[in-house]
Amino acid sequence: MPKQAFGGDDDTEYEIEEEKKPKLSKFGLRPDANIRDVFWKIMASYATTKTAGVNAKRTYEHRFTFIKIARSLLERKQSHYYGMSPQFVVRYLMMLFLDNGWADAAAQLLAELREGKEKSWKHVVHALRHLIKTEKYKEKIFAIIKAIIRDTEAYPIALFYIANLKNKEIAEESKKELYIFARGDTEENQRNAIDSIAMLKDDEEATKMMITLLGHWDAEIRKTAARCLKSMKMNKEIKDMIKKKFESETDDEVKKTIKRMIKWKK
Repeated sequence: MPKQAFGGDDDTEYEIEEEKKPKLSKFGLRPDANIRDVFWKIMASYATTKTAGVNAKRTYEHRFTFIKIARSLLERKQSHYYGMSPQFVVRYLMMLFLDNGWADAAAQLLAELREGKEKSWKHVVHALRHLIKTEKYKEKIFAIIKAIIRDTEAYPIALFYIANLKNKEIAEESKKELYIFARGDTEENQRNAIDSIAMLKDDEEATKMMITLLGHWDAEIRKTAARCLKSMKMNKEIKDMIKKKFESETDDEVKKTIKRMIKWKK
């Protein structure tokens, strides 16, 4: 185990179990290093220099192992022992993947931490929010999320992160797909799609989409749409449409939600 927190080059000796030693001399590391040493060397280098600090391209075959290491650390709450908070572990690992064009690993990181224990996905959201503030990473992240939402098997992952990122720009770029899933899918996917559409507050088309959902067969979806409508821009036409939906609503709870959440002038 390392005995030194991050803040500079770590030249501390490690005790390595013999069976865990892959041949990693090609990485420019000492011969007795194991894959966890490589992982922490990269994390430490990103912390101090914002670069991998090793020939990262040669670690390509270990990219998914890095995810497993990170997930294990987050779920066992061990990253603090190494002097690095969970959110920085996720951020630097995502930077490694984005810097090297490893979109498959970045997508896998999103998927595995969404399903992980201890709500590890929150660290992903924090990392993504930070990284999309920079042009260097924003378009790469958006491209990965848009690719995932178009994947017939993986799209729930994209819906989940778009909803939790609360980023208007990625919601706008994914609007076509969000409309499709908001109309019909599992309840969780529909809710995430609706919450994402609600970020388009000034988009009349998005507002009308919400009103359409007030006619959905599922009362829970109608309540979600009503809640989201509260924050969206309205004009007289929109308000009149909402009144008609309110008058035809048969579920008492939905009617209460619409009445409580949507304020209009009589």
